[in-house]
Amino acid sequence: MVSGVVSTENNTMKFFLLSFFFAGLFMPCSAQKQWDLRLQAGYDFSTASQYLLNHAMVTSLSSVTRAVNSSFGRGPSFSADVTRWVNNWFGFTAGGRYHITGPAVKGYYDYNAVDYRYNATSSWHSHTAIAMAGIALKVPDTKLHPYARMGVLLPIYAGITENADWSSFGLTGSSHGQYKKVFRVRNTAGYTASAGIAPKLGKHMSVFAEINLQSLAILARRSELISYKQNDAEKIDTYPVYARKTDYVKKLDEYRTYSADEPSQELTFSFPYSSIGIHIGVSFKL
Repeated sequence: MVSGVVSTENNTMKFFLLSFFFAGLFMPCSAQKQWDLRLQAGYDFSTASQYLLNHAMVTSLSSVTRAVNSSFGRGPSFSADVTRWVNNWFGFTAGGRYHITGPAVKGYYDYNAVDYRYNATSSWHSHTAIAMAGIALKVPDTKLHPYARMGVLLPIYAGITENADWSSFGLTGSSHGQYKKVFRVRNTAGYTASAGIAPKLGKHMSVFAEINLQSLAILARRSELISYKQNDAEKIDTYPVYARKTDYVKKLDEYRTYSADEPSQELTFSFPYSSIGIHIGVSFKL
């Protein structure tokens, strides 16, 4: 019950913040030609070296480690936004960003017991569409037109695909193979900030270059195993729904009944998307 209340409060806060910023786009404006359209592209770099996908478990007889090296937020991004200037230095902005993780994020899974060992090396590819809303500040009447922007991020789509090569060794022999899994995520809010310069090319057009910071960790919502090969033979049809699909929840229900025809449940974890990037683009005064 508590988790449901927290979730409702978070959704209310997200709605309030986004509504506030979008409403600001239509506030009365004191100067002429105060709409700006920006188109930009850039490359984002990971801001961390390692994240755990979930908690490592260690006992006297076995251990499990799952890890991802780097951030899903690295790679090329493309965005567009519109700014409604309230005066010559302050405005509200809203737009969207499309991001592709590249190169692929690498990770590993290792299970080690007394009489059995399983390990997998994985690569993740991600395509993400993110809505943005915030405020913009600029220094007027200068040659380089320095500016700063900050706001909230809300992923509206994130498709994550994991491809892995695995191998196992036990008393009964060894096996190897590959599997493919797709993830769907929750609409988890994050934050962004940028600073740059925007010299004019003409009366209604400018170019700009900026450094962008993104703080974002997206919670997993659901996953599905869509391919599982063992010794080059496809085995996915031999697994029930319970083994192929997983729902990730914030709290496990200890009284839940399990069925082979229903998805399993695990505690949710976050995919890291934090980054620092260099972006360039053009701005048009509307």
